[in-house]
Amino acid sequence: PPDMPWATAKLPDGERAQGGIVLYGAPIGDSDFVRAFLAAAVAEAKAGLERLAYLESSQHKLIMLRMSFCRKIQHVQRLVPTADHADILRDYDDYLVAAVENLLVGRGRFTELAALKVHIPAALGGLGVESVAARADACYYSSFTCAYFRLPDIDPEWNDGDMCGSVASGRHGPAAAYAAATLRLHATPGMAALMAKMTVHDRPRRAQGKIMNRIQAVEVGDLVRTLDPREVTVIHASAEAPHLVSISASGCPTRS
Repeated sequence: PPDMPWATAKLPDGERAQGGIVLYGAPIGDSDFVRAFLAAAVAEAKAGLERLAYLESSQHKLIMLRMSFCRKIQHVQRLVPTADHADILRDYDDYLVAAVENLLVGRGRFTELAALKVHIPAALGGLGVESVAARADACYYSSFTCAYFRLPDIDPEWNDGDMCGSVASGRHGPAAAYAAATLRLHATPGMAALMAKMTVHDRPRRAQGKIMNRIQAVEVGDLVRTLDPREVTVIHASAEAPHLVSISASGCPTRS
């Protein structure tokens, strides 16, 4: 990212910070500026989660969690790499789990397995409240691939420019972050083969979805192999009816 000590911009919480600018709702600047912006954006999202309690319907709350709150800051994750700030992202994931816990009768607490189910897609037996931390690399990789590799089509002289040279030499920050994200994604079995089939014509959200589907399928498969038969049956039954969601007072999200 560019070094812009002269720049100053307003963060989502209203505070001002030096070292970068805000473009299309995302921070452009040094690592400290990006981290400050991300922390402020997460703090704002947390405040919204706390206001969620004022809704009367638990079903409406769950819909808001699945369709809105878990997708907060996704636009930032598409425009700048956020994997280096995973602690901030995991903190927000914890708030999402706590918000689902608050839907329980008697304010029960989730077991470790129940908390894991929160972030598992409904089609695989979970609640489908997407993990912000888990999608960081997929978000950035898919958007960078779609945007960067189309530049030569827009500007035929791109490959001859100074920017292209800095990418090739490893001095281009976003490209280095893209390479690091690619390496981490390849750690998932079968991911390299999947990504090799993708092209710049895959829309970012579609590419991100393919990547996350592969990651989640592997993770759920690994999880199922560690569970007792009863829990495996529950997950399989939930996956067969992803449109039926209930959260029991025992502290376990499931289907009914």
